[in-house]
Amino acid sequence: MIGGIRLDETVTNVVIPTFDMKLLKPTIFTSSQAKRDESMMALLSDVVIGTAAAPTLFPPYSFQITTSEGVTTKFNLYDGGLVAGNPTLVALTETVKEMNGNVDYTKFRVLSLGTGTEEFQGYEADSHCWGKVALKYLLYDPILSTAGERMAEVYAGMLLRTDIYPNNYIRIQIDTLNSTENNMEDPSTENLQNLVEIGEKLLNQTLTRYDPSTGRFLPVSNGVTTRQSLLRFAEELSAEKKRRETKRKLFGAI
Repeated sequence: MIGGIRLDETVTNVVIPTFDMKLLKPTIFTSSQAKRDESMMALLSDVVIGTAAAPTLFPPYSFQITTSEGVTTKFNLYDGGLVAGNPTLVALTETVKEMNGNVDYTKFRVLSLGTGTEEFQGYEADSHCWGKVALKYLLYDPILSTAGERMAEVYAGMLLRTDIYPNNYIRIQIDTLNSTENNMEDPSTENLQNLVEIGEKLLNQTLTRYDPSTGRFLPVSNGVTTRQSLLRFAEELSAEKKRRETKRKLFGAI
């Protein structure tokens, strides 16, 4: 349990996007900022509940932080997925802010885990009329729910130069779920087990990558599986950790 752990006390740096429904703006919580700014030194549990408050599924979440000088900041939070369904760009931006000097994006390694989306067909422009739709439909209409995520895919690929360095950015995502598999209101044991099986199958299937020309996740040309790609990613991280530890022993803090 995370109990009374504050954001500035996390084992590793974290970046958690939320949306403040009172101020109508994204609010990004980071452990690095919490260490510098007492007004952002939130309980990790508060931030997690706020970023998970998906509309129609969970109520919005409110909490406040009072600094040692008596200044109180109140947050009224909704699901971070409203502004960052794929938070890769948020993580990249916050990482770059902590770096000094020129940034070489080709040295970044990003692993992004999606939660799966339902397979859908787009609309012809003259056949789709918004009308007076319900909030739930509006929020989960395919056009609105995927637009931001797709833009994140395009820009992440551009920044990380995946056209030249395809292994720099791995996005594990499936966009062919049916309505039953994608039903977030069904926490039954049967449905959860079905999702586990989908994930296990995904590991053994060919890795997919977002294709801007079709708007779909398509199998990579070299046939590498998701499992193989993740193992290679882990090996790279392990090698980098050993390299840094060796450098630290020889030359002190990096």
